[in-house]
Amino acid sequence: MRAKRRTEQEQYDMIMECRQSGLSDHQWCLEHDINPGTFYNWVRRFRKQACEFPAPAGKDRFQAIHQEVVKMEIIPDHPSDLFKQSSMEDTAEITKPVAAMELQIGKAVLRISNQTDPRLLEQTLKLLGAFSC
Repeated sequence: MRAKRRTEQEQYDMIMECRQSGLSDHQWCLEHDINPGTFYNWVRRFRKQACEFPAPAGKDRFQAIHQEVVKMEIIPDHPSDLFKQSSMEDTAEITKPVAAMELQIGKAVLRISNQTDPRLLEQTLKLLGAFSC
C-alpha cells in the first residue's frame, strides 16, 4: 500500500516539526509513520530550491533514551510507620462480624459469626477437641 501523497506545504511543515521536536529525524519519522527515505527526499528536494532548515538533532542533543519502569516496594525504617493512628470516624467504618455463637472449651473462648467458613469451623473444633482431652 502506498503512503498518502503530501503537498509541498505539508512536507515543509512536517520537516520543520521534526527538526524542532528534539528527536533525530529517524526517530521522528518512525513515530509519525513516515518512511525515513521519503522524509530525506523531501529535505533534498527543498534544499535544491534553496530552502534552509534547522539542523537535525544529533546523537548528543536530546537523544531519546529507552526507560524501563520497575516496581519497588518501599519499606519504612520503623515498622510502626506502616500503621497510622486511626480516628473514631475511621474505626466506625470498619464493621466486626457479630458473634452468633460463643463456645468455651477449657480456657479457650471461641466466638463464631454467621459468616464463618463451615470447613474452617469444623477443623478448629476438631483441634480444640483434641487438646481438651
